[in-house]
Amino acid sequence: MLFRLECRGEWCFYLQADEVLHESDRARIIAAMRRYHHRRDIEGLSFRYHHFRADYSIRDPLPYRRQVRIVRAGTGVRSVGDACGFAINGRRLKVASTGGWVYHYGYVKPPARMSAKMDYFLSLYDGRSVLPGSESGRDAFEWDLSTCEPFMGTHPAVMRERIAAKNWTTPDVPLVSRWVNPRYWRGFLYKNTRTLRRWSHHVSFLTRPRIAS
Repeated sequence: MLFRLECRGEWCFYLQADEVLHESDRARIIAAMRRYHHRRDIEGLSFRYHHFRADYSIRDPLPYRRQVRIVRAGTGVRSVGDACGFAINGRRLKVASTGGWVYHYGYVKPPARMSAKMDYFLSLYDGRSVLPGSESGRDAFEWDLSTCEPFMGTHPAVMRERIAAKNWTTPDVPLVSRWVNPRYWRGFLYKNTRTLRRWSHHVSFLTRPRIAS
């Protein structure tokens, strides 16, 4: 069944099911929407991100730092990249920052549920046919927390009961600030040179000597 949702306002606000906003950001988000209301050159508003891993007290600073979560209606905007971002006719949106944060909890689950989630997620890319409810879940799950650091902030109030109900053991791993973590910097360098590596591979392929048949 298909549903058509129509946004009647100037801005459309999009959040994924594992994303939450903090009530302390409410005023600045509203202020950003008002500030850019008549700036037709601004097509979207972005948020910074807290990505959590294994526990609500463990933050991974390596994944994407910003994403657009508010888009201007009537611009032909479409979701791209597994619905993680947005584009208009294949190009990136012209955006401004809200100054707010999105709290991303998709990787904070009991080990068996986390294992089942990853089994289904990987099946979307490796050719297997894994239907929801038939995932292979294990009682143990090995989180990669090598780039993570302690989270020292507060969580949205709406998460209070969920955090209090946590019933699994947090992995016992040492956590240090990203600034003194060489694994974080190796990952940061690898992620931010991806385009350069692709370009280098393309040039290498084009200049490779061809063998006459």
